[in-house]
Amino acid sequence: MDWGIIIIGFLGGAIAGGMNTLAGFGSIITLSILMELMGLPGNMANGTNRMTILFASMIGTFTFWKNDKLNLEKGKWFFIFMMIGALLGIYLALIVSNEQFKIVFKFLIVFLFFILLFNPKKLLREVSDTGHASLWIVAPVFFILGIYGGFIQMGTGVFYVVSIVLLGRFNLVEGNALKLFTVSVYTVIALFIFWWNGLVNWNAGL
Repeated sequence: MDWGIIIIGFLGGAIAGGMNTLAGFGSIITLSILMELMGLPGNMANGTNRMTILFASMIGTFTFWKNDKLNLEKGKWFFIFMMIGALLGIYLALIVSNEQFKIVFKFLIVFLFFILLFNPKKLLREVSDTGHASLWIVAPVFFILGIYGGFIQMGTGVFYVVSIVLLGRFNLVEGNALKLFTVSVYTVIALFIFWWNGLVNWNAGL
């Protein structure tokens, strides 16, 4: 890679980090750079992108944990359903072709654009810390979220926070903490599996 691509990658990572902090969907930027500018095949871009996701999620998880905001006991069922779905999502990401992944990526960009316009976070409000929706509702919602996150991750954070607040009765701080912890765990698995299958470009990811 020449210096121009390296600088674009650095700036893209910074913009994606800001987007993920304020609203989410930063992977739109990083995946686009990896595929369109760095020329990585779709599946390799998807695997390489997990590096940035893992670094950011682990730092965030540590920060919340250090400040006693990570409640794993309260969030165990949400975590379990999400993890099961994520494993299936990772498998699906491995079996699609590079061309199929790019088609899905382009479709999701359009879909997520309209989601951003709607701004699902406006549905959130302060909630009580007691009780949560029935597990018959929680299980399929977080299982599907896991599939999506394991497959591509792009936008998962926003959907997760909205779901954990509305269905799990978490406040925003606890919801974000559990989100980052969950993403960190399944991203470690995803990154290892993508690397094992030769789908991680360490230079581009760094």
